[in-house]
Amino acid sequence: ALALLEKVVQLSATMPASEVSEAMSKAFAGVVAEICGRLDPRDLRLGPPLAKGSVQVSLEVLRAQREKLDEGSSTRLEGSVKPSAAPSITGVSFSAQGQQMVEWTEHQFALRVLHQHLQAEAKAALDTGLARKPVVVLDASLLGMDSDQDADVIGVYDELDESGSVLAGSGIGAGLLRDQEEDICEELCDAMPDSRLRMLAGLAEYLEPVATPPVLAAAAVRALLLAGKEKEADLFFQGIFPRSHKARAMVVTSDIPVDFLRGVVRHPAASVTLRKMLARFASTEHSVTCNLIEDLLLNELCDEEHSQKVILKHPLTRQLVFWLRSGGSPDGAKLGARAWLGSAPGSAPDNNGVPSEASNLRQVGERLFEVSFVAQGGFLEEGEASATSCPWENGTLDEALLARVPPTEDALALARKLLLRRLLQPRQVTREAMEEGIVRRWSSLWPLGRWPRCRDPELIGEAFSWLISCWRGLATLPGLGDLAGPLSVATLPSSFDSLDKMDPIVLGQLLVGTGSRRQAEELLFKMVTELEIWRLPPNKLLTPWVPGQVLVAHVTAQCKELEDRQLGLVEEARENLEDIARLNSVVSQLTSKLESTDARSNLCMQKQADLNNTIRQLQ
Repeated sequence: ALALLEKVVQLSATMPASEVSEAMSKAFAGVVAEICGRLDPRDLRLGPPLAKGSVQVSLEVLRAQREKLDEGSSTRLEGSVKPSAAPSITGVSFSAQGQQMVEWTEHQFALRVLHQHLQAEAKAALDTGLARKPVVVLDASLLGMDSDQDADVIGVYDELDESGSVLAGSGIGAGLLRDQEEDICEELCDAMPDSRLRMLAGLAEYLEPVATPPVLAAAAVRALLLAGKEKEADLFFQGIFPRSHKARAMVVTSDIPVDFLRGVVRHPAASVTLRKMLARFASTEHSVTCNLIEDLLLNELCDEEHSQKVILKHPLTRQLVFWLRSGGSPDGAKLGARAWLGSAPGSAPDNNGVPSEASNLRQVGERLFEVSFVAQGGFLEEGEASATSCPWENGTLDEALLARVPPTEDALALARKLLLRRLLQPRQVTREAMEEGIVRRWSSLWPLGRWPRCRDPELIGEAFSWLISCWRGLATLPGLGDLAGPLSVATLPSSFDSLDKMDPIVLGQLLVGTGSRRQAEELLFKMVTELEIWRLPPNKLLTPWVPGQVLVAHVTAQCKELEDRQLGLVEEARENLEDIARLNSVVSQLTSKLESTDARSNLCMQKQADLNNTIRQLQ
């Protein structure tokens, strides 16, 4: 019966798979099932002769083998069957007569069948022009398409390199692959038609993910997906993801659903894979990019340490924020918010009040900015010294984003430095801003630093020095208050040096513009009041340009503090005197009790002496 089974298996593979009808395949499978049913469990052993049949026949052999193993296990428990050959973990057994026999596990058998059918049919598809065309062609020159060598994948899972050789212990099955099985090339994997690959899905159920070569494993996942077995495909994907470069690439090309990354978010390669998908933001649908950022990056991967290094610190995130804040403009990665027009078509909400696609992109950009602000160093790069290259000064990033800075000390400190050293410096001033007076714009930016929460003396001192420079500019203007009338700014240039290098009179003219000097002073004074200047050393206040009201308020606060301390000391002294009086009363009571006790003691001693005298007289 075993010889007949091998002949039927070989006969099923004599015709090309494309010429075999479904009825013929079922007929062969039925014959194989009938023969396997009559075989003794000891004789049905998986090996090369049985692996030469069609896919349906091979699946029938695997099912029969599993049924025979189940029957053999229950029979051996009863002690009535003794196997005719001893199994070996090397895949080689010896019969009772000493003849060498090749014996495979279910995994090895299914892997060999999958390998030979996939290779043969993919080559045939390439020769006949029926090869599958790639859905997405990746551009390796895009920012973010870096090699995933920066992901520390070694040591997290059992690893195989891209050629399929074993790197770490993956079990006995993986050890056998070293000499007996080879992987296929990625070209054949991509060329396999969907209709033919779907027929191989049944073999994937018998494979061990950790022992399957990387490219074959990726093909098995795709086969399971084509067969509608998403749950099984997801589980198989989780087992091969760390070591299968092809499986990760298939996620990027959308051959494998991106949702499968949720099961492997703890692995650094998940961040690399997502970054490569985000690198295609310019050619991907806007809704897909938003879902990748919101559902995967912000909700799943942000809590993992590797996402900070691989994604949030990568220059791609900088481009993504720019592009999102542009509302998806074609040049948004360069222009950022400058490309956004609130009145542009499609920017207004629909009739139900739901934000448009462009507005939704800007909202997603705010969330991405919030989590990447510190990792990106405030979105400043080294060498961005001019206003034209700084994204905050040239309008690529809108200043309102600073309100989204997370309320952590390091993030707020970075935002305050950005305000003082970039946004609150008059490098480029428009003629309209000159007319209005730049102090009004600066006063609107000042709250973004959330200065009442600042506890750093160094930052408070820097902000205080900046405010003092502005106050000096107002104080050096001619006249008193608004008596001199409106100032002229027609002769002022449009670009200036840093604040500490400007002529005070020019700075004062810029601050006031053609407006009211008193209002400018009031705005600056409100900014000063948000600083906790009591944290500064006294020598910082020794300058004639500190507003008198600030000094008075500071001295008054110090006097109030000293007065409160004095009142506290007086109250403490009064309480101490009360305690002393109470203790003196207790001492007086104890003294009187001690004196009465001494008197009674003397009386007792006198009576004892009298008693002793009386006893001696009686004797």
